[in-house]
Amino acid sequence: MTQYYWLVGIIFFCWATFENQNKMGVMRGGEPKGEMPAFTWIMIIALVCISGLRYWVGSDYGNYIRRFTQQLALPFSQIWQRTEPLDYLIVKFAGIFTNDYPLIFFLYAFLTVYFSVRPIARWANEICFGVLLFVLLTLFQVSFNAMRQMLAGAIVFAGHRYIYDRKLIKYLLVCYVASLVHISALIMIFPYFIATRKITKPQLLLILAIAIVGLLSYDRLFGIAEDIRGIEIHNTLFGRRRVKILRVLVAWAPAVLLYAAKGSHRWENLPNMDDEKMFYFNMLLLTAALATAGANSAYLGRVAFYPMLFSTIGIPMVIEVLPKRGRKWYMLITIILFLAYWYVDVSLMNRYRWIWTRPR
Repeated sequence: MTQYYWLVGIIFFCWATFENQNKMGVMRGGEPKGEMPAFTWIMIIALVCISGLRYWVGSDYGNYIRRFTQQLALPFSQIWQRTEPLDYLIVKFAGIFTNDYPLIFFLYAFLTVYFSVRPIARWANEICFGVLLFVLLTLFQVSFNAMRQMLAGAIVFAGHRYIYDRKLIKYLLVCYVASLVHISALIMIFPYFIATRKITKPQLLLILAIAIVGLLSYDRLFGIAEDIRGIEIHNTLFGRRRVKILRVLVAWAPAVLLYAAKGSHRWENLPNMDDEKMFYFNMLLLTAALATAGANSAYLGRVAFYPMLFSTIGIPMVIEVLPKRGRKWYMLITIILFLAYWYVDVSLMNRYRWIWTRPR
Protein backbone atom coordinates (compact mmCIF):
# COMPACT_ATOMS: atom_id res chain seq x y z
CA MET A 1 0.00 0.00 0.00
CA THR A 2 3.04 2.27 0.08
CA GLN A 3 2.29 3.64 -3.38
CA TYR A 4 -1.19 4.77 -2.27
CA TYR A 5 0.24 6.49 0.80
CA TRP A 6 2.72 8.35 -1.41
CA LEU A 7 -0.12 9.40 -3.69
CA VAL A 8 -2.15 10.89 -0.84
CA GLY A 9 1.02 12.50 0.50
CA ILE A 10 1.71 14.20 -2.85
CA ILE A 11 -1.82 15.65 -2.89
CA PHE A 12 -1.39 17.01 0.64
CA PHE A 13 2.00 18.42 -0.36
CA CYS A 14 0.43 20.29 -3.28
CA TRP A 15 -2.33 21.48 -0.98
CA ALA A 16 0.13 22.89 1.55
CA THR A 17 2.64 24.25 -0.94
CA PHE A 18 0.82 25.65 -3.96
CA GLU A 19 -2.59 26.85 -2.82
CA ASN A 20 -3.09 30.06 -0.83
CA GLN A 21 -4.47 29.81 2.69
CA ASN A 22 -7.40 31.87 3.91
CA LYS A 23 -9.77 31.84 6.88
CA MET A 24 -12.16 29.30 5.32
CA GLY A 25 -9.73 26.75 4.02
CA VAL A 26 -7.67 26.38 0.89
CA MET A 27 -8.72 28.20 -2.25
CA ARG A 28 -7.63 28.33 -5.87
CA GLY A 29 -4.39 30.24 -5.34
CA GLY A 30 -5.42 33.28 -7.36
CA GLU A 31 -6.28 31.44 -10.58
CA PRO A 32 -9.66 32.43 -12.08
CA LYS A 33 -12.27 29.72 -12.53
CA GLY A 34 -12.10 28.10 -15.93
CA GLU A 35 -8.29 27.92 -15.82
CA MET A 36 -6.23 24.90 -14.71
CA PRO A 37 -3.32 25.91 -12.44
CA ALA A 38 0.04 24.47 -13.47
CA PHE A 39 0.60 22.63 -10.18
CA THR A 40 -2.37 20.40 -11.02
CA TRP A 41 -0.07 18.49 -13.37
CA ILE A 42 1.94 17.23 -10.39
CA MET A 43 -1.15 15.42 -9.10
CA ILE A 44 -2.18 14.25 -12.58
CA ILE A 45 1.26 12.72 -13.19
CA ALA A 46 1.20 10.96 -9.81
CA LEU A 47 -2.28 9.55 -10.42
CA VAL A 48 -1.46 8.42 -13.96
CA CYS A 49 1.75 6.69 -12.86
CA ILE A 50 0.02 4.75 -10.07
CA SER A 51 -2.84 3.69 -12.35
CA GLY A 52 -1.06 3.30 -15.68
CA LEU A 53 2.06 1.51 -14.46
CA ARG A 54 0.34 -1.08 -12.26
CA TYR A 55 0.58 -4.80 -12.82
CA TRP A 56 -2.28 -7.18 -11.99
CA VAL A 57 -3.89 -4.71 -9.59
CA GLY A 58 -7.67 -4.97 -9.80
CA SER A 59 -9.79 -8.09 -10.09
CA ASP A 60 -10.49 -7.51 -13.79
CA TYR A 61 -6.88 -6.98 -14.87
CA GLY A 62 -6.60 -10.39 -16.55
CA ASN A 63 -9.98 -9.95 -18.28
CA TYR A 64 -8.82 -6.66 -19.76
CA ILE A 65 -5.61 -8.24 -21.06
CA ARG A 66 -7.68 -10.86 -22.89
CA ARG A 67 -10.09 -8.18 -24.13
CA PHE A 68 -7.29 -5.97 -25.43
CA THR A 69 -5.65 -8.92 -27.20
CA GLN A 70 -8.92 -9.71 -29.00
CA GLN A 71 -9.45 -6.06 -29.94
CA LEU A 72 -5.95 -5.72 -31.38
CA ALA A 73 -6.73 -8.62 -33.72
CA LEU A 74 -10.01 -7.08 -34.90
CA PRO A 75 -9.89 -5.56 -38.43
CA PHE A 76 -10.61 -1.83 -38.67
CA SER A 77 -13.54 -2.58 -40.97
CA GLN A 78 -15.40 -4.24 -38.09
CA ILE A 79 -14.85 -1.57 -35.45
CA TRP A 80 -17.90 0.57 -36.32
CA GLN A 81 -20.10 -2.50 -36.17
CA ARG A 82 -19.49 -2.57 -32.41
CA THR A 83 -21.71 -0.88 -29.82
CA GLU A 84 -18.75 0.90 -28.21
CA PRO A 85 -16.25 1.61 -31.02
CA LEU A 86 -14.22 4.32 -29.25
CA ASP A 87 -13.00 1.68 -26.81
CA TYR A 88 -11.65 -0.29 -29.79
CA LEU A 89 -10.07 2.81 -31.35
CA ILE A 90 -8.09 3.50 -28.17
CA VAL A 91 -6.72 -0.03 -28.27
CA LYS A 92 -5.97 0.22 -31.99
CA PHE A 93 -4.13 3.53 -31.44
CA ALA A 94 -1.90 1.86 -28.86
CA GLY A 95 -1.39 -0.98 -31.32
CA ILE A 96 0.31 1.43 -33.75
CA PHE A 97 3.26 1.58 -31.34
CA THR A 98 3.21 -1.86 -29.71
CA ASN A 99 1.06 -4.96 -29.35
CA ASP A 100 2.00 -5.21 -25.68
CA TYR A 101 -0.88 -4.41 -23.32
CA PRO A 102 0.87 -2.05 -20.79
CA LEU A 103 0.57 0.91 -23.18
CA ILE A 104 -3.19 0.37 -23.41
CA PHE A 105 -3.52 0.45 -19.62
CA PHE A 106 -1.41 3.60 -19.53
CA LEU A 107 -3.55 5.31 -22.19
CA TYR A 108 -6.74 4.50 -20.30
CA ALA A 109 -5.17 5.77 -17.07
CA PHE A 110 -4.07 9.06 -18.64
CA LEU A 111 -7.42 9.76 -20.33
CA THR A 112 -9.45 8.86 -17.22
CA VAL A 113 -7.32 10.87 -14.81
CA TYR A 114 -7.00 13.89 -17.10
CA PHE A 115 -10.72 14.14 -17.86
CA SER A 116 -11.52 13.62 -14.15
CA VAL A 117 -9.05 16.10 -12.68
CA ARG A 118 -9.27 18.87 -15.28
CA PRO A 119 -12.89 19.83 -14.35
CA ILE A 120 -11.91 19.89 -10.67
CA ALA A 121 -8.96 22.15 -11.43
CA ARG A 122 -11.12 24.45 -13.57
CA TRP A 123 -14.28 24.76 -11.48
CA ALA A 124 -13.59 23.78 -7.86
CA ASN A 125 -12.73 26.38 -5.25
CA GLU A 126 -10.55 23.88 -3.38
CA ILE A 127 -8.64 22.04 -6.09
CA CYS A 128 -6.46 19.76 -3.96
CA PHE A 129 -9.41 18.93 -1.70
CA GLY A 130 -11.36 17.92 -4.80
CA VAL A 131 -8.52 15.74 -6.15
CA LEU A 132 -8.15 14.21 -2.69
CA LEU A 133 -11.85 13.32 -2.74
CA PHE A 134 -11.37 11.71 -6.16
CA VAL A 135 -9.03 9.30 -4.37
CA LEU A 136 -10.79 8.98 -1.00
CA LEU A 137 -14.22 8.33 -2.52
CA THR A 138 -12.41 5.39 -4.21
CA LEU A 139 -13.28 6.69 -7.68
CA PHE A 140 -9.60 6.40 -8.57
CA GLN A 141 -9.45 2.78 -7.38
CA VAL A 142 -12.70 1.95 -9.19
CA SER A 143 -10.99 2.93 -12.44
CA PHE A 144 -8.65 -0.05 -11.95
CA ASN A 145 -11.60 -2.41 -12.52
CA ALA A 146 -14.34 -0.43 -14.29
CA MET A 147 -11.85 1.06 -16.75
CA ARG A 148 -14.24 1.71 -19.62
CA GLN A 149 -17.08 2.93 -17.41
CA MET A 150 -14.85 5.32 -15.48
CA LEU A 151 -13.40 6.74 -18.71
CA ALA A 152 -16.94 7.26 -20.00
CA GLY A 153 -17.85 8.96 -16.71
CA ALA A 154 -14.75 11.15 -16.89
CA ILE A 155 -15.70 12.29 -20.42
CA VAL A 156 -19.19 13.26 -19.21
CA PHE A 157 -17.67 15.02 -16.19
CA ALA A 158 -15.27 16.93 -18.45
CA GLY A 159 -18.26 18.34 -20.38
CA HIS A 160 -20.64 18.71 -17.46
CA ARG A 161 -20.66 22.50 -17.52
CA TYR A 162 -22.87 22.30 -20.59
CA ILE A 163 -25.59 21.25 -18.14
CA TYR A 164 -25.07 24.35 -16.01
CA ASP A 165 -24.80 26.60 -19.08
CA ARG A 166 -27.97 24.99 -20.55
CA LYS A 167 -26.38 23.93 -23.83
CA LEU A 168 -28.35 20.79 -24.60
CA ILE A 169 -26.94 19.92 -28.03
CA LYS A 170 -23.34 20.18 -26.87
CA TYR A 171 -24.08 18.13 -23.76
CA LEU A 172 -25.86 15.44 -25.81
CA LEU A 173 -22.76 15.26 -28.01
CA VAL A 174 -20.59 14.76 -24.90
CA CYS A 175 -22.85 11.93 -23.67
CA TYR A 176 -22.81 10.35 -27.12
CA VAL A 177 -19.00 10.35 -27.25
CA ALA A 178 -18.88 8.86 -23.74
CA SER A 179 -21.35 6.15 -24.78
CA LEU A 180 -18.92 5.09 -27.50
CA VAL A 181 -16.66 3.98 -24.65
CA HIS A 182 -19.44 2.53 -22.46
CA ILE A 183 -23.10 2.61 -23.47
CA SER A 184 -24.28 3.16 -19.88
CA ALA A 185 -23.05 6.79 -20.11
CA LEU A 186 -26.34 7.64 -21.84
CA ILE A 187 -28.03 7.58 -18.43
CA MET A 188 -26.28 10.89 -17.73
CA ILE A 189 -28.58 12.65 -20.21
CA PHE A 190 -31.25 12.61 -17.50
CA PRO A 191 -29.48 15.02 -15.05
CA TYR A 192 -29.65 17.78 -17.68
CA PHE A 193 -33.37 18.14 -16.98
CA ILE A 194 -33.24 18.27 -13.17
CA ALA A 195 -29.78 19.32 -11.99
CA THR A 196 -30.15 23.09 -12.49
CA ARG A 197 -33.51 23.36 -10.78
CA LYS A 198 -33.98 24.72 -7.29
CA ILE A 199 -34.16 21.99 -4.66
CA THR A 200 -37.83 21.83 -3.69
CA LYS A 201 -40.08 19.14 -2.23
CA PRO A 202 -41.28 18.01 -5.70
CA GLN A 203 -37.64 17.87 -6.81
CA LEU A 204 -36.73 15.74 -3.79
CA LEU A 205 -39.70 13.45 -4.41
CA LEU A 206 -38.57 12.99 -8.01
CA ILE A 207 -35.04 12.04 -6.94
CA LEU A 208 -36.45 9.71 -4.26
CA ALA A 209 -38.69 8.12 -6.88
CA ILE A 210 -35.59 7.33 -8.96
CA ALA A 211 -34.19 5.32 -6.05
CA ILE A 212 -37.45 3.46 -5.37
CA VAL A 213 -38.24 2.70 -9.02
CA GLY A 214 -34.67 1.49 -9.53
CA LEU A 215 -34.92 -0.90 -6.56
CA LEU A 216 -38.23 -2.31 -7.79
CA SER A 217 -37.32 -2.61 -11.47
CA TYR A 218 -34.25 -4.84 -11.55
CA ASP A 219 -35.70 -7.37 -14.00
CA ARG A 220 -36.61 -4.63 -16.48
CA LEU A 221 -33.26 -2.85 -16.03
CA PHE A 222 -31.33 -6.07 -16.55
CA GLY A 223 -33.47 -6.81 -19.61
CA ILE A 224 -32.60 -3.43 -21.14
CA ALA A 225 -28.91 -3.84 -20.33
CA GLU A 226 -28.82 -7.36 -21.79
CA ASP A 227 -30.58 -6.23 -24.98
CA ILE A 228 -28.06 -3.44 -25.47
CA ARG A 229 -24.94 -5.41 -24.54
CA GLY A 230 -26.05 -8.70 -26.11
CA ILE A 231 -24.80 -10.71 -23.11
CA GLU A 232 -26.38 -12.25 -20.02
CA ILE A 233 -25.96 -10.12 -16.90
CA HIS A 234 -28.79 -10.89 -14.48
CA ASN A 235 -27.66 -14.40 -13.53
CA THR A 236 -23.95 -13.67 -13.38
CA LEU A 237 -22.11 -13.43 -10.06
CA PHE A 238 -21.33 -9.75 -10.69
CA GLY A 239 -24.96 -9.00 -11.56
CA ARG A 240 -26.33 -10.65 -8.41
CA ARG A 241 -23.68 -9.46 -5.96
CA ARG A 242 -24.86 -6.71 -3.62
CA VAL A 243 -23.00 -3.42 -3.31
CA LYS A 244 -21.17 -2.97 0.00
CA ILE A 245 -23.43 -1.08 2.39
CA LEU A 246 -20.50 1.19 3.33
CA ARG A 247 -20.28 2.38 -0.29
CA VAL A 248 -23.98 3.29 -0.28
CA LEU A 249 -23.59 5.15 3.03
CA VAL A 250 -20.65 7.11 1.62
CA ALA A 251 -22.83 8.14 -1.33
CA TRP A 252 -25.44 9.42 1.14
CA ALA A 253 -22.98 11.20 3.46
CA PRO A 254 -22.69 14.45 1.41
CA ALA A 255 -26.49 14.67 1.10
CA VAL A 256 -26.87 14.24 4.87
CA LEU A 257 -24.20 16.90 5.50
CA LEU A 258 -25.97 19.19 3.04
CA TYR A 259 -29.27 19.00 4.90
CA ALA A 260 -27.50 19.35 8.24
CA ALA A 261 -26.04 22.60 6.87
CA LYS A 262 -29.42 23.79 5.64
CA GLY A 263 -31.30 23.09 8.85
CA SER A 264 -34.41 25.26 8.97
CA HIS A 265 -32.95 27.93 6.67
CA ARG A 266 -34.17 28.64 3.17
CA TRP A 267 -31.65 27.69 0.49
CA GLU A 268 -31.14 31.29 -0.59
CA ASN A 269 -30.31 32.33 2.98
CA LEU A 270 -27.32 30.00 3.31
CA PRO A 271 -23.86 31.65 3.29
CA ASN A 272 -22.25 31.94 -0.17
CA MET A 273 -25.27 30.26 -1.79
CA ASP A 274 -25.72 30.66 -5.55
CA ASP A 275 -27.06 28.82 -8.61
CA GLU A 276 -23.76 27.04 -9.18
CA LYS A 277 -23.85 25.45 -5.75
CA MET A 278 -27.50 24.46 -6.26
CA PHE A 279 -26.45 22.60 -9.40
CA TYR A 280 -23.77 20.59 -7.62
CA PHE A 281 -26.04 19.97 -4.62
CA ASN A 282 -28.61 18.42 -6.97
CA MET A 283 -25.90 16.09 -8.25
CA LEU A 284 -25.05 15.04 -4.67
CA LEU A 285 -28.68 14.06 -4.14
CA LEU A 286 -28.78 12.21 -7.46
CA THR A 287 -25.65 10.28 -6.47
CA ALA A 288 -27.36 9.09 -3.29
CA ALA A 289 -30.47 8.08 -5.24
CA LEU A 290 -28.58 6.08 -7.88
CA ALA A 291 -26.40 4.39 -5.25
CA THR A 292 -29.58 3.29 -3.47
CA ALA A 293 -31.24 2.16 -6.71
CA GLY A 294 -28.25 -0.03 -7.59
CA ALA A 295 -27.56 -1.33 -4.08
CA ASN A 296 -28.67 -4.91 -4.86
CA SER A 297 -26.43 -5.37 -7.90
CA ALA A 298 -22.75 -4.55 -8.27
CA TYR A 299 -23.29 -4.25 -12.04
CA LEU A 300 -26.13 -1.71 -11.79
CA GLY A 301 -24.51 -0.03 -8.80
CA ARG A 302 -21.63 1.18 -10.96
CA VAL A 303 -24.01 3.71 -12.53
CA ALA A 304 -23.72 5.77 -9.32
CA PHE A 305 -20.07 6.49 -10.11
CA TYR A 306 -21.14 8.82 -12.94
CA PRO A 307 -22.72 11.49 -10.69
CA MET A 308 -20.31 10.71 -7.84
CA LEU A 309 -17.55 12.41 -9.82
CA PHE A 310 -19.48 15.65 -9.26
CA SER A 311 -18.98 15.17 -5.51
CA THR A 312 -15.35 16.19 -5.92
CA ILE A 313 -16.64 19.71 -6.55
CA GLY A 314 -19.92 19.49 -4.64
CA ILE A 315 -18.63 18.37 -1.21
CA PRO A 316 -16.26 21.37 -0.81
CA MET A 317 -19.18 23.60 -1.78
CA VAL A 318 -21.31 22.09 1.00
CA ILE A 319 -18.60 23.12 3.46
CA GLU A 320 -18.70 26.66 2.04
CA VAL A 321 -22.37 27.08 3.08
CA LEU A 322 -21.74 25.85 6.64
CA PRO A 323 -21.39 28.38 9.48
CA LYS A 324 -18.09 30.18 8.97
CA ARG A 325 -16.66 29.42 12.41
CA GLY A 326 -16.88 25.66 11.96
CA ARG A 327 -15.82 25.20 8.34
CA LYS A 328 -12.24 24.12 9.05
CA TRP A 329 -13.45 21.53 11.53
CA TYR A 330 -16.07 20.19 9.13
CA MET A 331 -13.41 19.91 6.43
CA LEU A 332 -11.05 18.09 8.80
CA ILE A 333 -13.74 15.68 9.99
CA THR A 334 -14.81 15.01 6.38
CA ILE A 335 -11.23 14.19 5.36
CA ILE A 336 -10.70 11.88 8.38
CA LEU A 337 -13.93 9.94 7.77
CA PHE A 338 -13.27 9.51 4.05
CA LEU A 339 -9.64 8.57 4.78
CA ALA A 340 -10.91 5.76 7.01
CA TYR A 341 -13.29 4.57 4.28
CA TRP A 342 -10.51 4.75 1.67
CA TYR A 343 -8.11 2.81 3.90
CA VAL A 344 -10.63 -0.01 4.38
CA ASP A 345 -11.30 -0.19 0.63
CA VAL A 346 -7.64 -0.08 -0.43
CA SER A 347 -6.57 -2.63 2.19
CA LEU A 348 -8.89 -5.18 0.53
CA MET A 349 -7.24 -4.78 -2.88
CA ASN A 350 -4.52 -7.15 -4.02
CA ARG A 351 -0.95 -6.03 -3.41
CA TYR A 352 0.25 -3.21 -5.64
CA ARG A 353 2.97 -4.16 -8.14
CA TRP A 354 4.70 -2.07 -10.80
CA ILE A 355 4.46 -3.20 -14.42
CA TRP A 356 8.23 -3.79 -14.64
CA THR A 357 7.91 -6.57 -12.03
CA ARG A 358 5.76 -8.76 -14.32
CA PRO A 359 7.17 -12.15 -15.30
CA ARG A 360 8.91 -12.34 -18.67
